Parts: sequence; structure tokens; C-alpha cells
Amino acid sequence: MARRVMTHRSTALTPGAVATDARMSSAGRVLRRATAGRLPRLRSRGRPSRTFVALSALGLMFATWFFAVLAPRVGSAGYDAFAYWDVHLDDPYGRSFDQLTGFGAFRYSPAIAMVLAPLHALPWPTFFWIFSCLGVGTLIYLARGWTLAALAIPGVAVSLYLGNVDLFLAAFVAIAMVSPAAWAIVILTKPTMVVCLLWFVLRRDWRAAWIALGATAAIAVPSMALRPDLWVSWFQMLGNNATIPVDEWGPVWLRLPIATVVIAVAASTSRPWLVGIAAAICQPVLGLRSMTVALAALAIARRQARAAAAAPVPVPYGADSGASEAAPVPDETSTVAADPPTDIPGGGAADLGQRRPGPALAGDLLPG
Repeated sequence: MARRVMTHRSTALTPGAVATDARMSSAGRVLRRATAGRLPRLRSRGRPSRTFVALSALGLMFATWFFAVLAPRVGSAGYDAFAYWDVHLDDPYGRSFDQLTGFGAFRYSPAIAMVLAPLHALPWPTFFWIFSCLGVGTLIYLARGWTLAALAIPGVAVSLYLGNVDLFLAAFVAIAMVSPAAWAIVILTKPTMVVCLLWFVLRRDWRAAWIALGATAAIAVPSMALRPDLWVSWFQMLGNNATIPVDEWGPVWLRLPIATVVIAVAASTSRPWLVGIAAAICQPVLGLRSMTVALAALAIARRQARAAAAAPVPVPYGADSGASEAAPVPDETSTVAADPPTDIPGGGAADLGQRRPGPALAGDLLPG
């Protein structure tokens, strides 16, 4: 049988070939969403899915119980936020020695203490109201349409109720995956989370790693020059707290290797959302509330899925079983137009099966 010949004389694809490529691109986008952190559906057949409705109702119940029932009875709303409001630079760590859960205990770096100390000028109710509103806004950023459903995770509701920084840390971790300088805030708040920079090291993204470390130094060094005594006190407090037995989910020295393995898997498989999980694991103290930091994985996965959907899909020409119906099959002596058109990145028809993806690969991240 004579061999079919494809030449490069025309300047445009046939209508059938264009339709085939469009169908294959759509199929490829669906496949990559499934392999690159596809998020659950909010809707099914035009209506909210049952899972979404059930989780949202449960989350609303949790939030109502904490703020409308527990808060008036126990009066513990803002228990953690009080420590951020009551920071005094003359002795910010005096209440943090010899215990891990004391009321008003502040354990973050002097650089963070210098930022928070002026906020003590606000009345406590005003501070907590602003802090809570920012927390809700951060949860919306992380969970988007799943905000109420995310409250069904007990740790999330507890974090909002106590006024902890978990949600803010989760947001900074998600942002830091595309803006490495944001790691400075994370590291200066909880130093053990510096292990997350292995993501950049293992992927040989040295520029991002240096940006993260440089931003951390740019904030820490001036504060050291201004108040070296606070840094000495902070390191003493950290050493003191390290000797206290932990009653929650294991000591940090046991969890750091686990977080390292998770990050190694993330880097080797181009799954950046796993860094959000690792960030939660490597916190100095880990419990139900502090696992809220893992919500960073949700925001990272959403961004990754969006990048995958926008990326061009390399697929073999005519791989769809219906391609023969959409595109005419050339006869023994006919030719098929195949010069590269200007609207298809990577090449023309002869290159459809081998063209390289554009800059937004499934494993890469684009700003949200």
C-alpha cells in the first residue's frame, strides 16, 4: 500500500484537525486536574453536592456552638490572641518559661514581637474583633467556596475561637510557594518550618531559596541590632521549652524527618500542595488546632489545578477515536496542511504529538 504523505505547504490546519485538537486539549485538561490536586465539586447536576451541603451545615453548627454557646459560658474566646495583644518589649517572654500552654505566653521571635507591641494601644475588644475578622477573611482566601465546610474541621473552628495564628501561617505558606520572601514571616514565627525550604533546594531553585533566606535575614538582623537582649531571651526560652514533655502529637524531633520525607515526595512528583501538609507537620507543637496550617495545601492545590487547566496539552494527533469523523482521512496521494499556525504554541500539525508544554506545567505554580 502506498505510504500517506504529510507535507508542510499550507498555512492553516483543516477545520477537522482544529476540532480534534480542541477536543483532545479539553480531555487533557480534565486528566491533569485529576492528577494535579483536583478539588471536590461544589455542585452536582447544577445543584450543590450532598457532601458540600452536609459539611457546610456541620461547619456552621461548629462555629455557632463555639461563638454563641461556649464563649458566653466559658469566656475563653481569644485565649491565644490575648498573647499577641499583650506583648511588652521590656519582657515579652517572661510568661513563656517552664510551660507550653500558659495564658498570655508569647513565643514568637523578637522581630514579630516588635510588630505586635504597638497594637497594645488598641482596646482588647477592638483588637480581638479586628483579629477575628482578618481570620475569617484568611479562611475565605484559603477555602473559597468551601469556607463553611472547612469549619467542619474541628481544628479550624477552634483556631478561630481561640484567635491563633494558624490560618495566617497557612496563608503565608500558600503565598510563599510563589513569592518566596513570604517564608520570612513563617520562619520568624515558627523556626522549625524552615525545613519547608527543602522544596526549593530539591528542585534546584536556588534563587527562590536565597530570596527566602535573604528576606528572613533582612527582617531579623535589624531587630538583632536594635534589641539583642530580646533575641538572647528568646533563644533561652526556646531551649527551656524544648525540655518540656509534649502531650500532643509527638515531639518535633520525631516529626521533622517525616516532614522532610513529605517534601521530598512533593519535589520529586511535582505536587507542591504536599508542602502545605509538611508545614503543618513540622510545627514545634502539633495538635488538632495547629493542623489548621494544612489548609495551605487547599490553596496551593487550587492554584496548581488552575495552572494545569491553562497549560497547553501535548497529545498525539488523531488519538481520539472520533477523530476520523471530525477530520478527513487523506487518500494515497493527498496532502494535509501542516505549516505551524500562529495561534498554536509549540508548532503546527506535524508537531502536535511532540510540542512542548508552555510555561504553566501541571507541577508549576501561577500567582493566585
